[in-house]
Amino acid sequence: KRRNKQTAHEWLKDPRVQEALTAARQSIAETATLDAAYVLRRLGENDQAAFREKDYGASNGALSLLGKALGVYVDRVKIDFRDVRELSDEELDEQARTLGLT
Repeated sequence: KRRNKQTAHEWLKDPRVQEALTAARQSIAETATLDAAYVLRRLGENDQAAFREKDYGASNGALSLLGKALGVYVDRVKIDFRDVRELSDEELDEQARTLGLT
């Protein structure tokens, strides 16, 4: 294992490997950006089409998804600052469910 780590470390120093990694990262970033832009554009188009058809439920759905994607809506989490030792078993179970631990 030690030799593999040394070899990988040596490869990462190679300018050709660094160049290939940079190109791959850039390509992935561009694809992700295009995908996100596509989704946002389509959601906007869906909103406009639904609104024109007076399908306000579909329009609101598209707007809601746009808002979530753009960070307009914030998920709220109740934070209880009481000492954990003061919580009942039921309250501890609820906290565990809220945190996705059960």
